Amino acid sequence: MATSSSLPSPDSVIPIVKLAGEYLLVTAHNDLEGRKKNYGEVVSDEDTFIQAYLALGIKRIFPNDEIVGEEDLAGAFQKESFNVKLKLLDPNQLYVRQDDYPEGAETDLCGMSFPTATTGHQRQWVIDPIDGSNNYIKKKGPYAVVVYLKEGGTVVFAIAYQPADSRLFQAKLGDGLYMNGWKLQKMPPKLDTNKIKLCYGLGKRASQDLRNQFQSIIEKVDPKPERYGCLTWSFCQVCVTHRRDAYFSLKEEPYKAGAIDLMVREAGFCSSLTPDRLNQNGAFAMTITHPSIKLSAKTTRKIKSVLGPNALP
Repeated sequence: MATSSSLPSPDSVIPIVKLAGEYLLVTAHNDLEGRKKNYGEVVSDEDTFIQAYLALGIKRIFPNDEIVGEEDLAGAFQKESFNVKLKLLDPNQLYVRQDDYPEGAETDLCGMSFPTATTGHQRQWVIDPIDGSNNYIKKKGPYAVVVYLKEGGTVVFAIAYQPADSRLFQAKLGDGLYMNGWKLQKMPPKLDTNKIKLCYGLGKRASQDLRNQFQSIIEKVDPKPERYGCLTWSFCQVCVTHRRDAYFSLKEEPYKAGAIDLMVREAGFCSSLTPDRLNQNGAFAMTITHPSIKLSAKTTRKIKSVLGPNALP
């Protein structure tokens, strides 16, 4: 088995991710139809196509690595349909060829289990084809393509591309956070403790009672928090543009949260994942916070009662 040092750089998947994002930017103007999947969430044909494309592209570069994706690819496309989309996304077949798509064996492209129970795979790529699928389908908010690499269970490389804003974030463990190739300063701005600005996410997989409890706590904070439907966008608001000081989420999934967790830490901010609070399909609570943030003791107790005792630093 090849060692990590003898393999191509993880950066080699960046052009594939960018092409996928540019394709989404073009097709976002189309009439898109979402279909329900588990727990009421929605998925479109573009989710499954982008996941298949990314999996095939990564597999060509790293044939021995395991790949895990959020969406079920079983029966996702007829080969002809896949090739029609491929001609728009990658017309010169630079990264994926028409013959690469294994019609009838789509599940061989990606596993869906997370964390993987497969033995012998020290390297694992994880794909969330569209972070913010509902926003993308309804044309009402931000979305991103997210991919990351785990080695021996540790996230070591991550990419998140927001095509509508032309922002490509990448992080390597111990090497900081980059945006469009520029390394961002690992120095969070001074926090105005008298006016902490929050944003939050809910997720459709949590019980309605828990959602209501969480929302009632968050919306009493002044100034009123913003609600986003895209984890990458929320990370950007806290760690890059600094328009918000913290993000609290009732439900995030490992297909994207692993990438964002690395990026948050490499940006010098705090991230916490609480997987034991929500166990449906591996979902868990997540917080992203400015390192100097201090909420009132009462608010802190309430948030921890919902998100878990480790939800805040």
